[in-house]
Amino acid sequence: MKFLRSMDYLVEALGIISGIGIVIITIFNTMEPILRYVFNSPTKWALSLSTYIFIWIIFLGSAYSFKTKGHVRVEMFLEYAGKRHPLLKRATAFIGYSMALIYTFVLCWHGFTTMIDAYRWGWTTQSSFPIPDFIIFLAITLGAFLMSLTIIYILVHILKGDKYYLTGEGE
Repeated sequence: MKFLRSMDYLVEALGIISGIGIVIITIFNTMEPILRYVFNSPTKWALSLSTYIFIWIIFLGSAYSFKTKGHVRVEMFLEYAGKRHPLLKRATAFIGYSMALIYTFVLCWHGFTTMIDAYRWGWTTQSSFPIPDFIIFLAITLGAFLMSLTIIYILVHILKGDKYYLTGEGE
């Protein structure tokens, strides 16, 4: 299916982008104390920009985390259902991911409406490096949308009978 292959590439790219963001934050957070204490010339932007990049990393990387089963989930229900019947295990996983999908839809909607308000009213961050707030809410909206797509991807795999999302980490 073209959607599944496209999601594979997109989610892998998001994982790489998040990794690059972590490297950038590491550089900023290493550079700042050196500039501050060695050269007595601190920046006004390093901490704020690191925080903004971190927000983007969290929301873009969450789709990658879902796909690679790096998120927190309760295995107890899946294991109990699996002892009863394999179909019950698949149904339990499907219900769990469906509930996560509902949550990400709500998060996406509220992120979107807040982003529109922030843009309309011209909200900016209250920091030494102010940026428009809608950029932060865009991260939430886009991240929740991508999480939703990833959960749909997982649900399709569960319906197809793929056992990867029915087992514990690394199995």
